Amino acid sequence: MSFLEYFRDNVLKIRLVDKDDSWFMKMINVFLLIGNALNITNIKDDPETEADESFMGGYGTTIGHTIYDNPGWEWHKSPSEHVFHEVGHAVQFSIWMAITYVFSAERRMYWESECVQCEMVWNPDRKRDDKWMARRARQFAGYGIPEEVCRRELAARLEEFQEGRLTKTAQVLADAKKAWEDEQAR
Repeated sequence: MSFLEYFRDNVLKIRLVDKDDSWFMKMINVFLLIGNALNITNIKDDPETEADESFMGGYGTTIGHTIYDNPGWEWHKSPSEHVFHEVGHAVQFSIWMAITYVFSAERRMYWESECVQCEMVWNPDRKRDDKWMARRARQFAGYGIPEEVCRRELAARLEEFQEGRLTKTAQVLADAKKAWEDEQAR
């Protein structure tokens, strides 16, 4: 059983939807393109990685317990940092989270940094140095968050992780990962 199937069946009912098949995601993309043109947002390709990090290309998007991605995830696919990040958003979801995510850059970065900590749970040995910090801060600055807020929140989540103090969201993912790995070992 894959991690996503295990998580869906044992922790939280999540849904996977291909962004290309969603009129709702296409509508959000239009608003983001306008935001990019007006310099309100900056969600576009990352020239340093040559990766498609456009909203419809490289960004996973989680609303409620539905994860939209492109190309659409498959249930049997192996987990990755990206999977853990988006599943973290499904764990976080509440009306309060949604409101503060949309209307407060500071809280938006807190929610994102929690999910970056979920990535750390999946891949604890990844090198997270100044170059990593700069790239991630630039990425989240594209969400309309001041870079110093990005750096502060990312540094706080990294320090917590290194000290073994996980946020509630990351702890849910850590517990699910361990239970899933234990089940796989049987």
